[in-house]
Amino acid sequence: LAQTPRGYELLSQLISDRHQDEDFSLIRNMPNSRGDLVLLSPDPVILKALRNRVECWTEIVPGPSDRSLLRMAAELKIPPVATNAVHFAAKDDHSLHRLARAIDLNRALSALPPEEVVSPERWLKPAPEMEKLLPNCPEALANSVEIARRGTSTGMGCMSNGMPPSFFGLPTLGDLPATIFVSTPNVVMILCT
Repeated sequence: LAQTPRGYELLSQLISDRHQDEDFSLIRNMPNSRGDLVLLSPDPVILKALRNRVECWTEIVPGPSDRSLLRMAAELKIPPVATNAVHFAAKDDHSLHRLARAIDLNRALSALPPEEVVSPERWLKPAPEMEKLLPNCPEALANSVEIARRGTSTGMGCMSNGMPPSFFGLPTLGDLPATIFVSTPNVVMILCT
């Protein structure tokens, strides 16, 4: 997640590199970007490798692995952050997600492999639902709010243009957009839907 204008430039470059370089490696390509970028990941290899170059957070997604990820976060001493691995904005948008995947894979909807589609639960859920899904993770939920607050205070949050989240049809957590519960690649997907 970009936290500064320089962070946005770095993130844009990383995304471009990812699309242009078949041998792209986030571990190899991540620049020293503390203060500019925030990395959310459930992958201990990535977190260990990048913790000295970028601010790292252990991504906790509701589901069967959330407790083991919380343990891993404690072991690595990398704080947890709640996300929902969001791929679409509204609960009813799963069919659009399936259609986009079918187009991307040049397949008919009926021939779309199940592993190419995310769960219908991967939508932008409001904070009260996230709290119900992660009752054992108050720290991770609070950290989501902290990261979002920093992003909006630096002008890098998606609501930084002064429009209220409701203008975009987004649920809110107090004065913060619910997009605090998404991870980096998914922010791009939501803003493009």
